[in-house]
Amino acid sequence: MKNFNDYMTLAIDRQKLASNNKLAKELGITSASISVLNQGKALPSEETMIKLAELAGLPKEEALIDLNLWRSKNNPEVQKIWQRLSKMIGLPAFLFTFSSLFTKVYTCYDAISNIPFFIYYADKTRKKAFNFN
Repeated sequence: MKNFNDYMTLAIDRQKLASNNKLAKELGITSASISVLNQGKALPSEETMIKLAELAGLPKEEALIDLNLWRSKNNPEVQKIWQRLSKMIGLPAFLFTFSSLFTKVYTCYDAISNIPFFIYYADKTRKKAFNFN
């Protein structure tokens, strides 16, 4: 589970923002609000959390689960439910991310596979060439 500061840091780094105040502007909240959130004195709204996840490049679902984990800090039974949900969505999110990456790699391979190329190798007795087209 990430904390609010983790989300802020990722968003600032990813968006190349100069300060927390710039992040506050991107989120549509005041500088005072971002300070209060950063200090852990309050929790963000769902809308702010979704915007923050988008800026940080993280799944919105993960951000909302983290938000509810923070909210349920004083209710262990509810917090356990959110933790289980977090684990349940963790594997599918990983698989989705991996499959998206695989699709991009395969598409790249498919694009270059139409270019004729040969692989040559030499062993001690003879040379061989393989055409992969």
